[in-house]
Formats: sequence, C-alpha cells, structure tokens
Amino acid sequence: MSTTYHKQCKLEKRIEQGVYYTTHSWIPARYAKVGKLLDLKDDDGNWDHGWTVKEVWATKPTNEVLARENYHRKHRDGSDARRDSDGWETPHGRRAPVG
Repeated sequence: MSTTYHKQCKLEKRIEQGVYYTTHSWIPARYAKVGKLLDLKDDDGNWDHGWTVKEVWATKPTNEVLARENYHRKHRDGSDARRDSDGWETPHGRRAPVG
C-alpha cells in the first residue's frame, strides 16, 4: 500500500466585502494547491463552502496527521475549550475531508 500525504495550508474564506476568516489546516496533498477553492467539513460533519488555499507548507504522512488530530480532539474534549456563539472554536479550527 502506498503512503498518502497531507500538507499544512493557510486557508481563507471571504465572509463579506473586505472581511475574511483565516485558518490553518492539514489537508490531503492532492487538494493543497494555492488558489484552489475547497469545501471543508467541520467537526459536526457539516460542509462549509468557499475556502481558498492561500499558502502551502509542510508535508507529513496522512497516518501521522490523523493520529495527531485524534490526540488533539481527545485533549480538547477533556479541556475547557468552548465554541463561541458562531460555532467557531478558538482558534478557528476546521478540518478538511480525508480521502
């Protein structure tokens, strides 16, 4: 079985004229192209449309990225991290689909 990879990216979403949300996420390498428009899946499984890849950085094997994500999710669930009234976590964490 071949190894698949994720890349760390800066993503941006335009909310209204001159207002943007920015986040950093590990996404599958095949989607990590500057300028590519993406739909991301949030922690509740809902699709969030309109994210643009602005920068691409580090590369890691997918299994390492997913293991780290699971560790962080368990830690967050056991901590006092809460969502604000818009449903955003701090920082604005969003996840890309895997596959």
